Amino acid sequence: MKKMTVDKKQNGKGVKIMKKGFMKKVGAIAVALAAVTMCGTSVAQAATWMPPLGPLYIKFDNKEQLNLAGPEVNWGVALISTVSAGNNGSDPYNFPPTGNPLWTDGDGNAEITAMFYGLTAGTPSATAFNSTGGFIDLYYDDTPDADMAAASAADRTGVSSFNNFTDGVLLARIAFYNGAIIAGDLVTSVTGTAIPTAGGFTGFANSFGNVVDVNGDGIVDELDGAWADILDGNYFPVQNGLANADLKFRNIYESTGSHSWDDLGRQIFGADSTDPARAYVVPEPSTMLLLGMGLVGAGLMARRRKA
Repeated sequence: MKKMTVDKKQNGKGVKIMKKGFMKKVGAIAVALAAVTMCGTSVAQAATWMPPLGPLYIKFDNKEQLNLAGPEVNWGVALISTVSAGNNGSDPYNFPPTGNPLWTDGDGNAEITAMFYGLTAGTPSATAFNSTGGFIDLYYDDTPDADMAAASAADRTGVSSFNNFTDGVLLARIAFYNGAIIAGDLVTSVTGTAIPTAGGFTGFANSFGNVVDVNGDGIVDELDGAWADILDGNYFPVQNGLANADLKFRNIYESTGSHSWDDLGRQIFGADSTDPARAYVVPEPSTMLLLGMGLVGAGLMARRRKA
């Protein structure tokens, strides 16, 4: 959990995050859970699938638009196909997946979807497609209805809404991390190796992201999304001496020269994109606090018995 500034919500961790308010917040959670337990009342749990602790490799497919004229230069939607454990023993930061997937699209009759939006023109480059700012919203939906093949740019219903891709339970909002990806560049959040052209293109896009305090209460916790606090891992080192990021993205974006999301009259190019996001899942702070309280309680009981 973190106390976060306004800059954190848009730019990630450009300054060191203060962690005040932690004990007050999780202490209230602990007291509430203890009160429920003492009353013999069960706590209703959401059916949202929760990933295990440790490195996580998230495979997705998406459609997007890249707009040379702006002001929004990139947006799109994604459908997560698999979530796997990552093998960070072979590579601590660009780790590959290991073993069978932990979750596959359709498991539990559910889907995990995403929409990214709000990226504007980054540091100009003659050879790279750079953008700044932007967010990704992740959703878990137990009434799956997202169809990547049928998705059309016309299905966008708002800045951060898209038919059948932005319903369900919010898992987390991720802010692309300005200044994290290119040495000496504190503006760019996402850099792509290919500038879109009408003849087709293939490029690699690289970026980092941080979990956002959606409700603005100064703390990243489950109230900001079902996965918000566990994705808040501060694991990935970044450029320019900035604080570590929560997620790392590297994906391929491409077009053969004719795409259903093209709007060439406005210099808008449709593209398909694949490949992974990486995260490092950490324990929920409230869980750790409750565990600590339990250990302290056990120690006190043992002392009383000895006395």
